[in-house]
Amino acid sequence: MLEKVGKVSCFGLFLAILVSVILVSGCLGQTPLPTQTPTPTTPTPPSPHIKPPKTPRTPKPPRTPRTPRAKPTPPTPRASTYGFFTRGAYAKYLMKILSPSYTETYVTYEVEGETVKEGSPVWILKQTIEPQTPGMMLKTILRLYIDKEMLELKWWEMEVYQDSKLVLRREGGPGETPPYQGVREPSSPKAQYKVGVETITVPAGTFACDRFEVTQRVQGKPVKIVSWYSADVPIYGLVKYTTYSDGQETSTMELIEYHA
Repeated sequence: MLEKVGKVSCFGLFLAILVSVILVSGCLGQTPLPTQTPTPTTPTPPSPHIKPPKTPRTPKPPRTPRTPRAKPTPPTPRASTYGFFTRGAYAKYLMKILSPSYTETYVTYEVEGETVKEGSPVWILKQTIEPQTPGMMLKTILRLYIDKEMLELKWWEMEVYQDSKLVLRREGGPGETPPYQGVREPSSPKAQYKVGVETITVPAGTFACDRFEVTQRVQGKPVKIVSWYSADVPIYGLVKYTTYSDGQETSTMELIEYHA
């Protein structure tokens, strides 16, 4: 009986141990679950505060530039290839009137100096007219104030002497014509009237000249004027001029002396 109990107890113990071994083996035989390594979380940096771009301002339309007022075109200086003005320069001529009666007159142009007239620098050109009248001494002095740049008359003064006595004095501006007493200042020749080149001899010497011819009506009659100009002669450059009417020579004027 005891043996039987002991066998049962041994068997029960063996069975208990076997179950324990199976349980332990089962526990040991199981594949352990992998340990999950926590994925490190990269901290998201705070988003910078980005300002929305400013809407560009619509540029103002450019101002329309004002159209500048047209300035008046200054007058073109009176160009001349002949003559020149320098202080102390002079040119003296003998003028002969051949018809209807013969007369002689000395005409002298002299640059007396320079000054300012009506705000403009001017030359003072003295013109002396001395008709050779028997038994009477007449002299007319005409001072012309000529703009240096434009060579235009700005003012004039006239004095008339008889036997060295002042008998008349007048003056005027550019709008008034000076009383030239029959002798006008030579005008600049126009290129369209040039007919050739000549070398002529007058009492003042021999000059290479440009020759000009033009026909004008004087008191209803055609008058032909032939003139010779040289760049070597001061003031107006005139060397000689001759007038013709009805084919006849009526007057002449020649350079008799000069100083540049």
